[in-house]
Amino acid sequence: MKLNVYLRNLAQDKESPLFDQDGRRVFDWLATEIGGIESQETIQETELSSVERQADYSFRLDRSDRDATLAFLRQSTLVQSSAAWKAVADLCSLWYDEQSGFAARVSNVWLEFDHEPCRKGLLEPCLFFDISLVRPQEEREWIYPALSILVGKERSAAIQPRLDFCIDALAGRNRQLFQLGMMLGRQAESVRLFTSDMSREHLLAYLADLQWPGDLAGLAEQLEMLEPFANKFILDFDVAPHGISEKIGINFGLRRSDDAAAIEFLSFAETIKLCVAQKREGVRSWLAAAPDPVALIFNDISHFKLVINPAGVPGKLKAYLRQSSVPRREFAAFARPRMMNIELTTRCPLRCPQCYCDLSQGRDIDLKTAKGFVRQAGALQMQQINLSGGETLVYPHLSELIECCREHGIRANVALSGYGFDAAVLRKLRSAGVGGIFISLNGSTEDVNRNSRDGYDLAIKALETLQQENDPDYLINWVAHRHNVEDFPALVALAKRYGVKTVVVMAFKPDSRHELPSLPSREQLMFLADFIKKYPAGPLKIGIESCFSPLRALVGQKFFVNLNRGIDKGCQAGRDSLSVSVDGKLTPCRHLEIEEDHGSIAEYWRESKVIRQLLTVENDARPPCQGCGYERYCLHCMAVSWKMHGALLKANDFCELNQSESR
Repeated sequence: MKLNVYLRNLAQDKESPLFDQDGRRVFDWLATEIGGIESQETIQETELSSVERQADYSFRLDRSDRDATLAFLRQSTLVQSSAAWKAVADLCSLWYDEQSGFAARVSNVWLEFDHEPCRKGLLEPCLFFDISLVRPQEEREWIYPALSILVGKERSAAIQPRLDFCIDALAGRNRQLFQLGMMLGRQAESVRLFTSDMSREHLLAYLADLQWPGDLAGLAEQLEMLEPFANKFILDFDVAPHGISEKIGINFGLRRSDDAAAIEFLSFAETIKLCVAQKREGVRSWLAAAPDPVALIFNDISHFKLVINPAGVPGKLKAYLRQSSVPRREFAAFARPRMMNIELTTRCPLRCPQCYCDLSQGRDIDLKTAKGFVRQAGALQMQQINLSGGETLVYPHLSELIECCREHGIRANVALSGYGFDAAVLRKLRSAGVGGIFISLNGSTEDVNRNSRDGYDLAIKALETLQQENDPDYLINWVAHRHNVEDFPALVALAKRYGVKTVVVMAFKPDSRHELPSLPSREQLMFLADFIKKYPAGPLKIGIESCFSPLRALVGQKFFVNLNRGIDKGCQAGRDSLSVSVDGKLTPCRHLEIEEDHGSIAEYWRESKVIRQLLTVENDARPPCQGCGYERYCLHCMAVSWKMHGALLKANDFCELNQSESR
């Protein structure tokens, strides 16, 4: 992801207790100057001991982004006008040289920019590189060409003996290091060394061996104070020819990685004057921020740092606030919806046993109303809208609504039974800009299909038409029932014969009578999960909708871990999606018909009481979900709770999986 995406995301938060208007201007300026660089991880370094709302900014360069970084350095005038940037460019050239020992051993490089120079228009980087492969009392000659680039040959030669001593003194206490760097932007003449994790005892003994000029007894007291929260520490200090700096940094993560642990630690830090209340609340807001569904930027805390200054100068506590393109923590919902369903009609000529609609009242959504919601979705940069019924093709304005979606940059998917579908209809839908076409089919034969769906011949004809027309994007929606699970392999074989791209395995939701007949047994769920896990990669894929969370949890089980985590692990109602009913009302989901009146989608997403409740159901799990071995990896369809229990609960008496043994 490009830096300007991260930076502009930061600059948007006008109310942050962490970054003031001055800080946001710096973020905007950095986006303009270096926003084209790619990075998977950025950090805002904020001082918790001060009320000043500013942050130093750093980001990680990765070898996978080599071409983008080189292109930036070649085109940037910064390299020609700045000695610090020239050093960055030269080090990157060494890093990308596959023949160098440096390239073979260094996985990443970090650049850091101090707030104050940036505020004054000076873009001078500090640079740090990975030295995790360096070992005490082993060969390390490969790091010295890089050191010469950063501080010059003469200075490098002067520092090298002291640096070697600092590294070798780790023998017996710590076998690895973390980083080595140079505060280029501060015109320092020393280098900064970071150890890897050390215990309190090893850290203190190590500093004693280095003849650290600071207060060792005072440091021991401070580390002991931190130990209830952290038991491993990364030490950083500056290395000069004459010795090491009195100023050092104690970097640490917390014993627990959850948000509550971070706030508990900051509350403690506040009692000992290392954190001010505004910053504590700022970090709380940072952690609570929902990720953007388009940029997919995830907030967390990389680590904390206690700065130990020379005697007589108060210490500081810093938080390293991370933004990443990789989720490192669970989150309840996106900042805005990623997708939406629009119920176009309740009319349908078929009579499927599993039908969710009340077909006794044939109604269509007003076209103007539907288009209004599409315009709002476009403004929110939603990625897709699913158009459903009833039977979608009986809606008289279908093509016009698909065109409206295309005009607003949204992919429009349609779910069809096959009724009224032929080559001419397909061409009209494609001309309008339709995305995926989902054909509803619950069995490989008429006999299997009729247990839950009507219109087998219509679905098969639709698949034949799509194959004959060489359509690029069509799928099958298959709902699991007690009567069709054993037929699933045959259904997959049928899908392959017709050139289907994906078979989507769906959970049976309560029908129009609020009943759940013929649910799959536990043994059938196990059979289905086993088939899906063993299914070979190929042109046809098998997907599992998030609503079918028990099955996703079974498929996600991998020895000692379960991969069914994150926002896609289960019910997504009010978490990444919502629905518009045929009456033009907003609901959390097509199957969760709890209507609320709000002025807009954005207001509904922000203020809906029902959505607020959905986001907290996991905090109050009830039996049989409570205590189930899959409890952390499953969030069942909330329509089951609502329609069968009359409440939004994490409690599903109808799930066969949760009768199992705990894992």
